[in-house]
Amino acid sequence: MAMMRSRIVILLGDANSKPVLDLFYKAAYSYTPANFEEALRGMHAIGCGHVANYIRTIPKGKWENAFFPVCRYGDHSSTLDESFNNWVLPFKKLLAFVLLDAIGLKVMEKISERRILGLETFNTWLTPEYEALLKENIDIGRTWTVVQSMEILYEVRWRVNGFPCAHACASIQATREDIYSFVETYFTTEWYNRTYQHIILPIPNYDKPKSYDPSDRVIVPIPVPPPGRRRKNRIKNAYEKQKRAMMCTKCFTLGHHNRTTCPMI
Repeated sequence: MAMMRSRIVILLGDANSKPVLDLFYKAAYSYTPANFEEALRGMHAIGCGHVANYIRTIPKGKWENAFFPVCRYGDHSSTLDESFNNWVLPFKKLLAFVLLDAIGLKVMEKISERRILGLETFNTWLTPEYEALLKENIDIGRTWTVVQSMEILYEVRWRVNGFPCAHACASIQATREDIYSFVETYFTTEWYNRTYQHIILPIPNYDKPKSYDPSDRVIVPIPVPPPGRRRKNRIKNAYEKQKRAMMCTKCFTLGHHNRTTCPMI
């Protein structure tokens, strides 16, 4: 995704740059091949067919929803490193070995906490969060009328996240099938417990040599910090930046309107 964005950024000086970027994001987040092709046809329609042709040369399974080879389970992020950095922020100023030990201890505590949570409190086939979501979807679709296309064929697309939406729940209930058999095992309590069943042990030191040959030592270079204050936060991309709230001079409130578009009369 980053490589593709760097190639498309060449068009920023063009009048069509904004429509092309919008169509690119539409193509990337399309859940059906038909919608993906529709976005690329839109690029041809505004005279940017070369962008669409370039996109077609890149393996789509690595960046496009409709062609992703496995289920994403509804969660994906391009800023995972930032989330991790915020999680370990209190330890970032420690020395390298102390930092690794602190991160290992934090991960070990979190895994132990969730292991105990799953074994002692989860008593349903799905985890409590998804049991509640499944019940909510069933209740939403309970009063809907389901139109059958064939004996076991219904016109519903729901396996984007591996979890049945309200439309899928209504269709499954109409067939009197076991609705749990249509849910990916990823959402089950069993898989939750299997995720946290492994134990992180401290790094052993009993088998380390007591002395080292001076010739085997690696001389660490003296780091020279760059001028200026050290940056702590990642520089966000343009599409991640939040717009600054404006002060309306008519109602004197912060928001995304000004005196001309103020809703107050």
